Amino acid sequence: YAKKFEIPSNKYETFGNKVVGWFTGPFKKIFQSKNSTWINILKGVDGYIMPGSMTLLLGPPGCGKSTLLEIFAGRAKGDKNSHLQGVVMYNDKYASEVHLSRLVAYVSGQLNNFISRRRIQFCRHIPFLSVRETLEFARDCSQTLRPENFTPQMRKFFAHALVEGQDPFLEYILEILNLKNIEHKLTGEAISDTDRQKLTTAELALGTYAVMLYDQPLSGSDLAATYDLVDTLRTVCRIQQSSAIMSLTHLSQEVFDLFDRIILLGDGHVVFQGPRQDAVPYFNKLGYEKPLHVESAEFLEDIVAGYGSRYIAPEATPLSIDQLVGNYRNSDHYKDIIRIVTWDKVKHTYWIETEPGLGLSLKTPPTYSSLVDAKPRKLTELVVSKISSKVGQSGGIESTGRVQIGDIVTALSVNGEESTYLALGPQRHQHEHASHAYSTLQKAAGHIRIQVERYETKVQILFKKKKLTRKRRLQGLSFNIVTSNYIQ
Repeated sequence: YAKKFEIPSNKYETFGNKVVGWFTGPFKKIFQSKNSTWINILKGVDGYIMPGSMTLLLGPPGCGKSTLLEIFAGRAKGDKNSHLQGVVMYNDKYASEVHLSRLVAYVSGQLNNFISRRRIQFCRHIPFLSVRETLEFARDCSQTLRPENFTPQMRKFFAHALVEGQDPFLEYILEILNLKNIEHKLTGEAISDTDRQKLTTAELALGTYAVMLYDQPLSGSDLAATYDLVDTLRTVCRIQQSSAIMSLTHLSQEVFDLFDRIILLGDGHVVFQGPRQDAVPYFNKLGYEKPLHVESAEFLEDIVAGYGSRYIAPEATPLSIDQLVGNYRNSDHYKDIIRIVTWDKVKHTYWIETEPGLGLSLKTPPTYSSLVDAKPRKLTELVVSKISSKVGQSGGIESTGRVQIGDIVTALSVNGEESTYLALGPQRHQHEHASHAYSTLQKAAGHIRIQVERYETKVQILFKKKKLTRKRRLQGLSFNIVTSNYIQ
């Protein structure tokens, strides 16, 4: 993504230049040519966003974070003063084919300035409505999740509210955002800025937004308010299977640990994109050591801002941005992202924090007409074969989706180690990786984190149109955003 900027003819503005400009200004506009230059803001950005996930957008000022969020929201388009090369796709549909105002919520700056794609709404709210009435109004104006559309798990979770005849999701949002104590207070009264921020977040949660974009929504707010916002959004994303992409400043380690994935930008390039748990170990392998007293977000941003020498290990050499980008593009993290973005199969990808009772087995792919064998074979894939009643249908709040029998495991991490990807390289190597991973898991004890993929669900088939032309590798920006609901 490139944008044209005008260059002023005078380097310095003085009183004399300003007086002369009053008389010569009209003639300069006619006879003097304008000086302008094109600046590349984003360069070769590839990636994806999956439902139920929280993604943190990191990078120093001027790296392109706000521009990337504006592109996701459909606010930055190519025209005579800007040039966008590449595409952003929602469920295999081009952004131009999607009603983004129904799908994407974009919050820029302070949360009390909520910017919709169609209009600006200063979230002072309707002053003569109470907090509860404001949320009921927001719910009635959108096609929000209704009780008749609840899954069996949601009906069980909201059983008490359903019996009482209440709107269970509204009651839940009021509860988790701690708005119950002010639910009957008028929004025009002196409620705190934090409560206003929570009210705006509640309105978004009650809507039909599948993707929520936040560009530094809490500038100047304390760390506790930031934690409350991110923790609430994570809960909403898990329940509604929506996605949140946030650009934040001054993150505590506790806030950083609430996110599932990290996109680290430097000078318009993606320097790292992958699971949040893998970010620091990835840079450790490049020779950067994070001190215990430094927050992870500060450590990552310092490296791409040119201050990485303070973290460099003995006998290691600091890397330039170009070298960092080159290392990332040669990494398995990038290769797995490109595999998902360019593959012609529509899929959902989830990250599961496993518990005892989740069984994994080796299974021969359908192309090889063999049965599941207890002995590892060369042509196998690692699948979820058993879920105990203790685990149920979910991996908990730490997991971005509900694990199901038959899900294919494409990456795993044991006891906090960097993820090992199983679906890269030739097919023969993939099956060897799966067999080795199966043997490792048989002996492993402790915490396990896996990446699972699910193919060709009934809902996803609705999105498969012109997939042969849409999934080709594109030059420039290429981003695929998957949502759990059907989009029009």
